[in-house]
Amino acid sequence: MTAGAIERESEPLLRMTEEPQLADPQWSDAIAAEIDRIRSLNFDRIAESPLPLDKLANQDKKDKKEEIMDCIKNADEYLLWVDVETTGLDLEANSILEIELRLTDMSGKLQNRFHDIVTPPESVRFDRSALEMHAFNDLILAACGKEMTMWHSAARLRDWLRDTMDKQDAIKDTWHPAGSSVHFDLAWLKRNGVDIDYYTPISHQRLDLTSIRILINAIDPSLWHDITEDIPQTDHRTTSCLDRDIDTYQRIRAWTTDTITKLDETNTR
Repeated sequence: MTAGAIERESEPLLRMTEEPQLADPQWSDAIAAEIDRIRSLNFDRIAESPLPLDKLANQDKKDKKEEIMDCIKNADEYLLWVDVETTGLDLEANSILEIELRLTDMSGKLQNRFHDIVTPPESVRFDRSALEMHAFNDLILAACGKEMTMWHSAARLRDWLRDTMDKQDAIKDTWHPAGSSVHFDLAWLKRNGVDIDYYTPISHQRLDLTSIRILINAIDPSLWHDITEDIPQTDHRTTSCLDRDIDTYQRIRAWTTDTITKLDETNTR
């Protein structure tokens, strides 16, 4: 399978350019016809079945569960960790300074990595907090010493995605974008020429550590502290940020597995 077959080359077909009319009779008739077709197929199946309706329903549930389990067994899932460092929070006014992506399996084991430091344009705008942060961690110095424009970095990242997908035979895989508030990082990449969602293995389902942290703190604030207390603080460079995120994920995964195992042991006594 070539990368060209994996990459989506056009906008999704269901993306509408105009707001649909709520009272469109053709749209309503099409939906009604489809509903009637599906219902008639289901009625025919019930009429032909020798099983009583309650047993047929149970059989449907069993078949569906087996189908789902087969899909899970035959599919490979991965996490695509994403982090960018920028000169501020405004997508229109600020610029990317650093990009890093890591593909891991669901245990957090590294499969492949992409990293670029990007030279900002001469008209770059810095927010005060970003200027202080990235002057302190030497990212500005590193970025100004490079000759890597955002255009070239975006092209390199698209090539990396295609090459990695080819090597992984990723057409049957599911890659979940992951990170801390990963929607922020994906929006920056999309704004700068890399729409991650246009690649077939990329799932719309994200793994967001920020959401997990909010949930755990809502249940027991001390639990998050216990899980993450000895993880080093990030210096707001992509490498330390992703090191922290993946370490945090692995600890939460281990804690969850251990808790489920203890519950199972308790229930079997």
